[in-house]
Amino acid sequence: MKRTRADEGFSLIETILVVILMGMLSLIGLSSMSKFSARRNMLQGAGQLAGDLRLTQQFAVTQDQNFRLVYVPSSTSSYTIVKVSDGSVSKDILLPTSLTVTSTFTGNIAEFSPKGAPTQKGTFCVSASGVSTIMKIDVLAGTGRTTTQEVTTCP
Repeated sequence: MKRTRADEGFSLIETILVVILMGMLSLIGLSSMSKFSARRNMLQGAGQLAGDLRLTQQFAVTQDQNFRLVYVPSSTSSYTIVKVSDGSVSKDILLPTSLTVTSTFTGNIAEFSPKGAPTQKGTFCVSASGVSTIMKIDVLAGTGRTTTQEVTTCP
């Protein structure tokens, strides 16, 4: 009986080429995945911070007292929601270490009065390494409305 090429299966070179091709595709996929993950962390961190700014405002209105969101810039980005009258902590948050947060608020403190208005307007900027855009969170004067937008530069 005569053996044909179809009976032999794949050659070693064909198998090696397929393995190399799959490795290259995996490498490209992992690179894209890390950029996606960094951007997702940035968006989630900014969303968390914006939501907690609104929560700080809500605490001030419902408890009829001044409340502060105090951001602590350090190796571990964290912030705390504090009641001004007695210094009690309402919430303590630790952001992912891959995020960098900057602020235009004096002393990195966003404070809200019992009427819901901020004592000063300001901006928080959340960035992540490997991501070309920055999340900008503005607290507007008078109303205390919080807006979030993705920008390329931030103050």
